Amino acid sequence: MVAYAKSMGLDKHIYFLGFVSPQELAWLYRNSSCLSFFSIGGPNNYPPIEAISLGCPIVVSDIEGHRQQLGAAALYASPMDPAAWAEQLSKVIADSQEVRATLDEGKTLISNLSVDIYLGKVFDTIESIIKYRRLWS
Repeated sequence: MVAYAKSMGLDKHIYFLGFVSPQELAWLYRNSSCLSFFSIGGPNNYPPIEAISLGCPIVVSDIEGHRQQLGAAALYASPMDPAAWAEQLSKVIADSQEVRATLDEGKTLISNLSVDIYLGKVFDTIESIIKYRRLWS
């Protein structure tokens, strides 16, 4: 990647940091314009949730798993459409109302991601299938 960035004349604009500490990562999220998260798999990817929790706007691949996990807390772009990514990133740069709305949605999303809420949903699911389990012999 470093060699490719250099060959494209981008090495003065892109930093390859390698491993960063949790404190450095938090600083990066808090001080970034956005997290651009290209992925064709998911949805359980931590970087978008980390970024949202620290108030960093996100642009993610428009795949079903991301929409399920992030809802209206993200801007979406087709993973194979560079123009769609450019369009969404332009919204971030312009600090559009749409971006501010995703940040508000992100606060709501994060408030619903506690361990207690998660475990409550797991136990509710288990209880809902107990009646079927009793039919197994």
